Amino acid sequence: MREIHSVGPMNLNVAVLGLGRMGAAIAVRLAGAGWSVTGWNRTPRGTLPGVAVAGDLAAAVADAGVVITMLTDGAAVLDVLGRVPLGRGTVVVEMSTIGPDSVRAVAALLPAGVALVDAPIGGSVGAAAAGTLRILAGGDAADVARVRPVLDALGTVQHRGPLGAGAAAKVVLNAAMITAVAALADVLTIAGAAGLARADALELLRGGPLGAAVERAGAPARAAHFPVALAAKDLGLAIAATRPRADAQTNVPVANATRHHAGAQTEVPVVEGAQTEVPVAEDAQTDVPVVEGAQTDVPVVEGARLKLAEAARERGGARAVPDADLSVLVREA
Repeated sequence: MREIHSVGPMNLNVAVLGLGRMGAAIAVRLAGAGWSVTGWNRTPRGTLPGVAVAGDLAAAVADAGVVITMLTDGAAVLDVLGRVPLGRGTVVVEMSTIGPDSVRAVAALLPAGVALVDAPIGGSVGAAAAGTLRILAGGDAADVARVRPVLDALGTVQHRGPLGAGAAAKVVLNAAMITAVAALADVLTIAGAAGLARADALELLRGGPLGAAVERAGAPARAAHFPVALAAKDLGLAIAATRPRADAQTNVPVANATRHHAGAQTEVPVVEGAQTEVPVAEDAQTDVPVVEGAQTDVPVVEGARLKLAEAARERGGARAVPDADLSVLVREA
């Protein structure tokens, strides 16, 4: 019989709500590390090694001391947690990328006696399987300590600060990574126009400030899969984060040219920002919701959203690529 981990007087059975690529990898990793794991998905899915897959939410969380959410966006997290019966003493660990505003909305939704830790992750499905994720935790120190043995099985925990701090850190990380890949796409276009072979350009850039983007773009799809639809959603979170404190003199001069480009090409649809109207099922092939482009106070990020939309249009339209990896931006046509 496998060992069941515990913290203090309470046995910690773990529920994982959302068994898409990352959620499934997290559930299997925890089960392999000796935790008793029950999973649940919004759309039917098959079995997972060591994981009991429940058919309904109530069964998934019935004996759980820790409930992990790994869902598409803030709307999905609020919907699922609004329907799940959570017992007093449960700790919800929100690991999706939903931004600090949605984390605060989740905290307001939870019943008394249920704690919340936001703990989005840095790293790929492969890192989840290997237990080498970077976990950006936010919340009360005592609550983080209660769930730390669970999170330690997944990777390195960084307690970033109070509730929402982990979500804020993840928005920053993803905005940096996505815009770097978009910048790489532009630089490769410039290289081609200047007569530099693509392979030579990539080798040149590998040792410079875009080196991480070069590595990310060349990673195997199975090792680092970041769907275009989710990348666009995360850029929307980054843009939304600037709006409460934006003014006419917002200090983002680096991308004035991108601002002009974004404003001049409003006929190109871009994926809606912080909240998609229809939550995307974890493993589903779905349309990407779109809105017209707009001027923002973070034009580099808005320019990257435009580039994602352009990639969709050039490769068969938004219907064709919502689940394609972010590296589609720099693939050769």
